[in-house]
Amino acid sequence: SSDLLHGVASQSSVADTLGEPANAIDGSLESNYSKGSCSQTKDEHKPWWMLDLKFTYRVYTISVTNRRDCCRDTNFGAEIRIGNSEVEHGTKNPRCAVIPWMDYGTTKSFDCHGMEGRYVSVALPRFSEPLTLCEVEVFGLPLNATTHISKPKVWDGAAGTGLTGKTLMFPHESLKNYVILEPERPMDLTAFTLCMRVATEFEVRREVALFSYHIWEDDELNVWRERNGQFSLYLGGSKEGVPFTLPDIVPFRAHLCVTWESWSGLTTFWTNGESSVRKVYQAGGRVRPGGIVMIGQDQDKYAGTFDLGQSFLGEISNLYMWNYVLTPDQIKKAYLGQELPRGNIFDWGSIEYLSHGGVMVI
Repeated sequence: SSDLLHGVASQSSVADTLGEPANAIDGSLESNYSKGSCSQTKDEHKPWWMLDLKFTYRVYTISVTNRRDCCRDTNFGAEIRIGNSEVEHGTKNPRCAVIPWMDYGTTKSFDCHGMEGRYVSVALPRFSEPLTLCEVEVFGLPLNATTHISKPKVWDGAAGTGLTGKTLMFPHESLKNYVILEPERPMDLTAFTLCMRVATEFEVRREVALFSYHIWEDDELNVWRERNGQFSLYLGGSKEGVPFTLPDIVPFRAHLCVTWESWSGLTTFWTNGESSVRKVYQAGGRVRPGGIVMIGQDQDKYAGTFDLGQSFLGEISNLYMWNYVLTPDQIKKAYLGQELPRGNIFDWGSIEYLSHGGVMVI
């Protein structure tokens, strides 16, 4: 995983008092320009925005959030460049990506594959118009760092890659049975779809963690089956989740999905391809990178401190995760086992995992 990088922002001009360059790195995904959280240049030839990281980093991912209230094309065609040259405000450095057309208020992530540089620039190379950026998030690591999560002492189990046609079986209650999953990209999310098949006999009045993502500070993304039988999603360290009443999950590999998107907060659980009522939860929030994903236990602390009464007992298979919301038709196809876009965070066929304790791969 990689870290959110910080620096000093500048740009070719400032449209007005609301359009300061630092607004694009203020940590807010607010995309209504009138709220003062977006940067914007004047209408000019080849406008640019640049972030000086002060040191050279390997940059793995850059996320850009578009304006929501109007003018959605004011970053269309902009080039994202990374390098150590400040010549022409970094616009001559190697190119990571070109921003495609983006809808109002959306966030798009670009893979930069560890490009090295001190300067990150976003510029319109051929156009005469304003450049608007409502958030630019740069994720990377120092040159001497590894791209993987620092493995704590609990990483002493059996490692593997790919689980096509296989199931993870948690045969009994235990504090030692769990599986750690390695995401294919940083868990920096403003939307997601998480799906899995679950076979278990949920006991009455027992809460169970189905998916636990914990960063150093706190829980960041958890899916629970509560004591009262409801299913809940918890995000961003909040102790208040969003609960859903779902049909009974029978012990025959029920297909369970949950979707969430930041800009609206819309959250939905899906059972066997059918949606729950939609609810609004953590609108404007985001899931932060840099943690550990675990199934089988709930992490009360980073990679540890488990509660036996919350351990999972049963089978989990076909776990997939995307950094966007699948359509209802795609979720139905996931339930039916039909062809889908490859999971770009977790894909069961190529997933990297480490099983611990008595977890069985069958």
